[in-house]
Amino acid sequence: MNNLRSAGFSVMEMMVTLATIGLLSAVAISESGNAWRRERVNSVAVELAGWLDAARRAAMKGNACQVTITGGTLSSGATLATASEIVSAQAITNNCLTSQPLSIVTSLGNSTAYSIAPSGSTSFKFTPRGTVNAAAANAQLTSPIVIQISLAGSSGPLRCVRVSEGLGLVSIGSSNSTATTCPDSSYGSSI
Repeated sequence: MNNLRSAGFSVMEMMVTLATIGLLSAVAISESGNAWRRERVNSVAVELAGWLDAARRAAMKGNACQVTITGGTLSSGATLATASEIVSAQAITNNCLTSQPLSIVTSLGNSTAYSIAPSGSTSFKFTPRGTVNAAAANAQLTSPIVIQISLAGSSGPLRCVRVSEGLGLVSIGSSNSTATTCPDSSYGSSI
């Protein structure tokens, strides 16, 4: 009796193994791409929120600061926000981060474009009391300022940086769906 045992795998076993590995790889690559897009948008939102909070704290040192956010489609390296001092008293050197405009970080990839809404310029001012007013008047805002950030040409994640009316508190909200706004419940604590 000749019992020859074959060493190795059959063709069917190899096909099933390769199909399983291919399926798992496709799922992993897709999920890592989603996480990559989400983190890129998160980084811009966190940078903007931190910069706005720093401008608000700088205004509390003495002079009002007018902030301008640039909307539209912006590439890495583009200036996202600037501040200028509104002198009503003695000037304080670099009080409003005038020499430190916020640019989108280029280390995230030079080919990345972000969609910042609303398009055009959004201007407002932080007062020495830390509150926020309309840019042209000394009237408090009646609604919060919301800046929406997403990857241009993508229906991926949306992050919103909100400056509350009155106190000017800065917070970040999110929508991981294809929604066009961030729900109020998504905003975390203030920065």
